[in-house]
Amino acid sequence: MQNTPAAQRAVGLGLGAVVLGLLIVLAVALPKAQGDTGSTGADLPATLPGGWTATDALEVDDLPAEAGIDEQAIERQADRRAYAEEAYAEVYDDAPSFRTYTDDTLQKYALVTVFAGEAQAFAPGDPPVDPEAEGMARSTSELVREGDALCSVSYQAVAAGQDAGAPTSISCQLPTAGRTIQLQAQGISVEDAFDLLDELATAVA
Repeated sequence: MQNTPAAQRAVGLGLGAVVLGLLIVLAVALPKAQGDTGSTGADLPATLPGGWTATDALEVDDLPAEAGIDEQAIERQADRRAYAEEAYAEVYDDAPSFRTYTDDTLQKYALVTVFAGEAQAFAPGDPPVDPEAEGMARSTSELVREGDALCSVSYQAVAAGQDAGAPTSISCQLPTAGRTIQLQAQGISVEDAFDLLDELATAVA
């Protein structure tokens, strides 16, 4: 059975998350990185409302047959998560919680990290630009806020009069209960990102 693009995305989520992080470089000044004390105590669940499942908790029988994903691929996701947690533990006094998620179609994915302390700064790698002055349909980078949650949304660069389409990637942070939830995602809308942040805030409360 051949691997489909969706399967390749799911199997390679560990690498995909790294690539996603490079797409939007966030300037996030975290108190924990500066040596503050505290602990996240965050236990990220295996599933989240909206059809999200942790990539290391996928069940082969629940996946589309054409995905071509086997138990070994899922085990690799668990290994990648364990390695990332060990790497975090080496540089943070209180290592953040970390998990990657996908939906039941394997078309969406999200990287979730929960840090101790509240973030002090947030900015996209590329600042928003005036689309009219640049002759574009919309800025390739937009900041959107809902309550305490702030998201940087990236779009394709298209000429004025054309459809910019859905976001290519979204990065968000939400300070809550003495922690900071950081979300990086692809394949979702801005509204979905805010909904996911709300679910994560409830899950780690």
